[in-house]
Amino acid sequence: MRRALPLAILLCAGLDTLLTRLALAHRPHDVALPLQLLVAWSVFGLLVALPAWLTARWLHAPFAACFGWLAGLVVVHHAAAARVRAADGPVLIAGATLLAALVVVGGVLLLARLERRLAGRRWPAGALLVGSLLLLGPFAMLWRGPSYLARSASSFAATSK
Repeated sequence: MRRALPLAILLCAGLDTLLTRLALAHRPHDVALPLQLLVAWSVFGLLVALPAWLTARWLHAPFAACFGWLAGLVVVHHAAAARVRAADGPVLIAGATLLAALVVVGGVLLLARLERRLAGRRWPAGALLVGSLLLLGPFAMLWRGPSYLARSASSFAATSK
């Protein structure tokens, strides 16, 4: 649990940085976004530390429990919020939320099984750490997003005429 929660926080912050850069390509590519998301995910990690610790004891898979609580709550909230924005009824909102929760629980159980199978090996944690840091760090500034690619293609087409 000592290493699992910080690793899960780094992974969530890295993935969130990538998704934000892809969705908001107009945002400047500086280090402010990764640092803001790292702080936000760290605070969220502190809030879910106790339930994640209890789940880790039950699953015998600390990273799966931490990642499940961090990312799983966001996925379930997003599923419910999408149905509310679509002005669906309470039954559809509850159904989408329940379905998202079941998918998250199934994913966490599969991740826990994989984590128990790879227990004792150092390379999975190292690979997750390097991948998360690449998504967070200076290499994340290389991700420009789809709007940048569209602008590049249109400017290339305009200059080639």
